[in-house]
Amino acid sequence: MDATSDLEDALAAAKEFLLPFEWGRWWRLALVALFLSSGTALNPPSIQTGLPSGVGGGAPVEPGSPDGPAIPGGAGDVIDALPADLIALAIALVIVATALGVVLAAVGAIMEFVLIESLRQETVSIRRYVSRRWRQGLRLFGFNVVLGVVAALVVGTLIAVALAPVVLLDSLALTAVALVAVVPAVLVAGVLAAAAFGFTSAFVVPAMVLEDCGVLAGWRRFLPVLRREYKEYVAFALVYVALLIIVGIVTGVAVGIGAILLVIPFGVVALIAVSLLGTASTAGIALLVVVGVLWLLSVIALFAFVQVPVVTFLRYYSLFLLGDTEESLDLIPERRAAVR
Repeated sequence: MDATSDLEDALAAAKEFLLPFEWGRWWRLALVALFLSSGTALNPPSIQTGLPSGVGGGAPVEPGSPDGPAIPGGAGDVIDALPADLIALAIALVIVATALGVVLAAVGAIMEFVLIESLRQETVSIRRYVSRRWRQGLRLFGFNVVLGVVAALVVGTLIAVALAPVVLLDSLALTAVALVAVVPAVLVAGVLAAAAFGFTSAFVVPAMVLEDCGVLAGWRRFLPVLRREYKEYVAFALVYVALLIIVGIVTGVAVGIGAILLVIPFGVVALIAVSLLGTASTAGIALLVVVGVLWLLSVIALFAFVQVPVVTFLRYYSLFLLGDTEESLDLIPERRAAVR
């Protein structure tokens, strides 16, 4: 089966592409890998506001007496007790985090095409490929947003249906039965959504690059292949998930060990700063903050470089399978011939 035999070919192709080590190639791929990871994994935080005031055990307030005692225990009182500038700052942080998530997701979608072009051309050039493929990347971003919204609506509707008996009829028994019936549907919807996201990145994006088309046209090009060779792609999905689990554990351990080792030099600098400037001085605090930020950036850079062989191998794996199941969609014929 191609889905399993392509693993060895993908590993060999990744080795030939990445070795011998070239600093310029690796740092560009690290930047691509970093945006791919942040663009797909970032979940912007949310806040909850507008809660009604509760009724507690405090003394009653006479109408029209603003100086009367507050009723304790209410969520509204807690919010009202917060400084207005603190609430504004929290809202601003949420807006900034959400905007950052959107930007990272959009850039991550564009980087999908940069990675494919890099493997196809066997030359890594971020500026050239971004200028060539940014429109397709934004289309991919829009498609992912719509797909995510649809998936969330489907799952939300199923959960609402399951909880309707206890809300409308106050029946826990009917709710339990509804949950038992709905949980499999929720799982199926989640699996289908994950498969749609994954197959779009792994197979539709290469089709978009080859055909120079949009996402829907790319899916129309790939869908007949998926229907004809569905066993191969089901096997691919199972192997891919297993690889993600294994690779996630290995890379997590590697980055964790590296982060601990990086603490040593940065910790030495921090100790020297504390001994010379102290922790009470503004200069000492500023230097400690700078050391902490530099340590965090070093860990992020380490994570990005560790991701380079991972994303290269996994993308080669999908490209090998795509070319094996449909020769007209083979983006790496020279690399395939060299490996085999």
